[in-house]
Amino acid sequence: MINPKLLEFARNMRHSATDAESLMWQILRARRFMDLKFIRQHVIQPYIVDFYFHEIGLVIEFESK
Repeated sequence: MINPKLLEFARNMRHSATDAESLMWQILRARRFMDLKFIRQHVIQPYIVDFYFHEIGLVIEFESK
């Protein structure tokens, strides 16, 4: 079972995205990129990944500075 606090933190992260994450999400959302279904701020315990494509287990992460 996924930790409820981790889920809540992931939800909060969706609303406080960096400029780079927001731009990437505009490209990936709603199957705009090659008709692939990406998920944003997905929990893969103990991590929260920025973008996730479930079918092949692809994770896209942005490094904050």
